[in-house]
Amino acid sequence: MRTDLLKLYKMKKPEKTSWMNSSLLLPGCMFVGMGFGMLYNATHIGLFIGMGVGFISIGIIKLLSCQESNQNQ
Repeated sequence: MRTDLLKLYKMKKPEKTSWMNSSLLLPGCMFVGMGFGMLYNATHIGLFIGMGVGFISIGIIKLLSCQESNQNQ
């Protein structure tokens, strides 16, 4: 049992790509949108705008990281 745990620990971990780190963009954009929505007394509209910006930015980062990985090959 102990040797199995040591083997798992020593296994090479996958490299994090830039799109894996983009997972914080959506909640970040939602909170920024919510803040702007609260300023203008329309929190729900700000949340939807923040979600839209967050999803678009994640898509752009994934697209750029795919192009970058294709150029490296």
